[in-house]
Amino acid sequence: MPKIHALHPNTAFFGLPREGATFVEDVKRWGRMIRGQLGPDLMNAKANGTADDFMKLWRQGQEGVPLAVDIETGAESSAEPWTGLDPTRARLKTIAIGTTKWGVSVSWADAPKEVKTIIKGILGDPTILKVLHNGPWFDLRVLRRYGMPVRRWEDTRDLRRALSSTSKLSLRYLGSLYCDISNWKDEEKSGDDSSDDEKFWESDDLDRLQEYNAKDTIVTARVYDRLLRDGGGERVHTLYELHKKLSIIAADMHTHGIYVNQQWRQFMGQCTAQAVEEKKEQLRSLIGQEDFPCTDHSIRALIYKRHEKDGIKCFGLPDPYDKKMYTTEHLETISVDEPSLLQLIVGGACPPELLPIIEAYWSLQGEKKRLGYIQSQLIDKATGRAEGRAGLMDIDTAHGRAEIGNILWGPRMARGHMKGVMQARQ
Repeated sequence: MPKIHALHPNTAFFGLPREGATFVEDVKRWGRMIRGQLGPDLMNAKANGTADDFMKLWRQGQEGVPLAVDIETGAESSAEPWTGLDPTRARLKTIAIGTTKWGVSVSWADAPKEVKTIIKGILGDPTILKVLHNGPWFDLRVLRRYGMPVRRWEDTRDLRRALSSTSKLSLRYLGSLYCDISNWKDEEKSGDDSSDDEKFWESDDLDRLQEYNAKDTIVTARVYDRLLRDGGGERVHTLYELHKKLSIIAADMHTHGIYVNQQWRQFMGQCTAQAVEEKKEQLRSLIGQEDFPCTDHSIRALIYKRHEKDGIKCFGLPDPYDKKMYTTEHLETISVDEPSLLQLIVGGACPPELLPIIEAYWSLQGEKKRLGYIQSQLIDKATGRAEGRAGLMDIDTAHGRAEIGNILWGPRMARGHMKGVMQARQ
């Protein structure tokens, strides 16, 4: 069952209508569970699929049934575990195809030639609709490396993004939102030696990995079916098609890299750094304190009484989490990001004199974020290209604006950075 904080369910509705809708769906599912209306969790997943299994799926696809496709990958070697996350180097371990009712998976290295031929035929058949989750960024790129380009596909992650740019987009979340199913992702990792995710992904227990893989396709197919029924109108469809086209372009940018004008980058970095300092001075002037640090901690101390510090004036607002059941460590994590402060404003608890300070702080954070993007790009000195993953972060549902994020990884990126990414993920 999805969970929401029992003390503050109203927070789902402040400035986040889509998350409010998510809360409503969770409550409805809770009601169905109490009344015994959820029914059996039918997840007919099969490992070690045969040629007959995949031929049956092929025929269903030709009859108009969308076929979900998912893969699981591993590292090139134990010495380079991060390569399992890099679509330019990841090793294909299992592949699964499924519908809303059943899914079949197979170990790619062990699959008979006949099975591989059928799978390639399904993926390349332009008459069959294939559905993926995060396909443009990972699955499609890996499959293309293995000589299996996918023709005619849709992506549930991008479709959900078009419906709600503020929503979580993981398959785990969408499965819990749209499907009356148990948490299959944790269940399949519940073996004796799988407390560490990496042990599960890199284990030799390919039967369990295949079953997990097949269940992913069933959930993907069910999520796609529900997203189609939710609709969203012509505007959502237009945004999705735009996002789909941009995803392919950005994925090619990931693989091949993009040239970066270093002189212009340096100039923009200097201008943005100057803008950051100007925003800090503006914020300090509004507060009336020349040495104000302009950090999240200092803003927290400025607003909330519990976090009051010597030398920083405090508006003395009550801490939204000022409850005895919360630890001191938890209280230190109270967010002062834009959505949190927006809740403060919408709730009517914000004094008028604090509003320009919050606005100046948001402006400062925007410039700091822009500076981080400029400074974080990793340029290959030999090619002059940003050899990495310039992530397509978002298409704003209100304005149709696309945002390109920072560089995450690439074919010739330093190993040390990828190790840091892996450690953060763990």
